[in-house]
Amino acid sequence: MTSVPLAAAGIWFVLGIAGHSINLMGLMGCVVLASIVVVDAIIKTYLINQHCTAGVQVRAAIIAAGRDRVRPILMTTIATVQAFLPLTLGFGQGSELRGRWRSPSRTD
Repeated sequence: MTSVPLAAAGIWFVLGIAGHSINLMGLMGCVVLASIVVVDAIIKTYLINQHCTAGVQVRAAIIAAGRDRVRPILMTTIATVQAFLPLTLGFGQGSELRGRWRSPSRTD
């Protein structure tokens, strides 16, 4: 229940540090992050329930499920970051979506 709000807080924090506002690309990142967080929470809850039905105490079941899921979580995170890195840094195919729009009448 708290995974998505914590992910949203992280998004706002990182956007604030980077000096960006919410735009279409930011919203796409929110959707991707929320889906990863929700799937992880569902799988972790399933593992906790499996451990509890096997007779393990709740605290030990939570620790075991976290230990079992840390590697897949890190692998998913690394793969997602590597996939979005070219788009975030502004090079590669699709990076023009991250470009800032300029008014034709504006001169610098």
